[in-house]
Amino acid sequence: MKHLAKDLAFSAPTDKDSHLELLSDDVSSSQTWDNGVTVIIPTYKRPEGLARALSSILSQGPCGRLVEILITDNDPEGSARAYIEHMAQTVSVPLLYIHAPQPGVSNARNAAMAKARGRYIAWLDDDQEAGADWIKSYLLAAERYDAALVFCPSPAEVEGCGKDNAFLIEFFSRSGAAENGVISEFHGCGNSFMDLKKCKLPSPIFDPKANESGGEDDILFTYIQAQNVVTAWTKDSYVTEYVPAWRATANYVRKRSFGFGQGPSRICANPDNFNILGLIKWTMIGILQMLVYGPLALLLSAIGHSKALHFQCKACEGAGKVFWQTCFQQKLYGATALKLKAKLQSKLKPES
Repeated sequence: MKHLAKDLAFSAPTDKDSHLELLSDDVSSSQTWDNGVTVIIPTYKRPEGLARALSSILSQGPCGRLVEILITDNDPEGSARAYIEHMAQTVSVPLLYIHAPQPGVSNARNAAMAKARGRYIAWLDDDQEAGADWIKSYLLAAERYDAALVFCPSPAEVEGCGKDNAFLIEFFSRSGAAENGVISEFHGCGNSFMDLKKCKLPSPIFDPKANESGGEDDILFTYIQAQNVVTAWTKDSYVTEYVPAWRATANYVRKRSFGFGQGPSRICANPDNFNILGLIKWTMIGILQMLVYGPLALLLSAIGHSKALHFQCKACEGAGKVFWQTCFQQKLYGATALKLKAKLQSKLKPES
């Protein structure tokens, strides 16, 4: 289901019987923010995506907790302010606009965390749409498994179609265990759930060095998991990720794969927690991936095989583990992302 920002802005009901009030329907007077939920949606010049993401949160079923929604606008011009302030007047759930004018994914997330009141933090990106009972499912899993971190599936919907569509859908989707339970690995911050009483957070919470490259969530979740906390998975809800045509390209996924590959090496190379053995391990794994997947990718590309892009990305992941240094970091977020978007969009335009 796709929505337009203008449709949501002008059609939002204002009466107290609206479906937009479901979040607060069963909250008792004894509930406090010590057990409350803060939903955070960082946004950067995506008005339609923001409207869709916000609508999916406002349409959630009751979860029995106090809930607030924080929108962190990372656009220096504050382009989302008018829309959010308008919407805040139409709903009883606290909806707060936060302006983080310095572009950067870590800056946006840190600005929201500084204002959050809830014990639980539910993260949703502005290119995502939460499924039914998303908050409730996360709460139940966090309590059942005594978990500090919880994740759920994120199937992707890719704009356009082409020979690589099946791979692109798999690439951008998050799949996991077939059943609910404790897991060892973590996933990305978008569509995640944190119990702040179960873990300690660093300062700053998200590393500003990752503002344009991303990986700020990898650094944080590695820090949290090092505290021997529980990480859990629930299949009882999901979040749809919408991938625009300019990201659904071979150039973009190769860049993203390279950046993804850099993650574990960069974490090991962090001077605050330097791990030489880990860095050597990931470098060797990267070299092996390059040696195995690189030639295979070249061969399959030469014959036009449908698996060519898959192995190109695997080879790029390997290269990222080897070339993790700052000078090789891929800048996929913030102001640099807009330049990349414009560049890739220009390549999608048909020749006249």
